[in-house]
Amino acid sequence: HSLGLRVMLKPHLDLKDLSRWRANIDPTDKVLFFANYKAMLLHYAEMAERHLVEQIAIGAELHKLSSTVGNEPYWRDIIQAIRSRYHGKLTYSALFGSNLDELNGIPFWDALDSVGLSTYQPVASNSTPSVDSITARWAEIERLYIYPAYLKYRKPVIVAEVGWKSADGAGMKPESSISDIVDLKEQADL
Repeated sequence: HSLGLRVMLKPHLDLKDLSRWRANIDPTDKVLFFANYKAMLLHYAEMAERHLVEQIAIGAELHKLSSTVGNEPYWRDIIQAIRSRYHGKLTYSALFGSNLDELNGIPFWDALDSVGLSTYQPVASNSTPSVDSITARWAEIERLYIYPAYLKYRKPVIVAEVGWKSADGAGMKPESSISDIVDLKEQADL
């Protein structure tokens, strides 16, 4: 805030041993899981309210949990409970543009203030992309994914997660390293 930035609090849920990616978390006891998840999010919501945080992401890339229709009542309960203690905006950070299309499987977008997207789309075809070529690829991503999401859900769409490693070729394969060569310029350009 002191730098003039708005803040989004976005807790990430991961397994302690990192044996599985968060998108595949699917506990057998949903009642217990969602009760604990709700308690955690309410703690963060109270903290966010105290510190004037503008937005909270209620989840990130929890594909099996967010896209299973039977879990929808749990998510709606969480959203309602957070709204009773927090007055900022709510979103969810859905994975899109990969082999998991979480974006179009979430049944509770209507209860949120914006559609959040987590994306690691390739934005380069070589390891020395120009800023202009990166910008052109982002315009294509906006046309193919972001604008259609806006039209479908009729609410603001934000990129809630994006990033590139400081490795040569990161723009070609942002979700993993294709090189061990450090390339800070490419990362800055991306």
